Amino acid sequence: MGVGQLRIRAKGSAGGHNGIKNIIAHLGGQVFPRIKVGVGEKPPKYDLADYVLGHFSKTEQELMSEGYDNAVKAVELIVSDQMSEAMNEYNRKKKDE
Repeated sequence: MGVGQLRIRAKGSAGGHNGIKNIIAHLGGQVFPRIKVGVGEKPPKYDLADYVLGHFSKTEQELMSEGYDNAVKAVELIVSDQMSEAMNEYNRKKKDE
């Protein structure tokens, strides 16, 4: 998933993410909305944790800022009971990808 790109789902598995596993355990199920903000592809031979927790370039910072703004807009739609609209609007790939 590209830097700053959103992926919105109404439900799903933890996908190996310990934080999501914890939420599933506390809620007792996988049916809750989630928004992922892409950080780009990990470079070869790079530790995943180091990459995800590392620093973004100036261009990537701009893309992430746009992604965060879009995530806020998506949350507003989701809490307004417009999950499908949020998914339709923000799950699209950017035109330059």
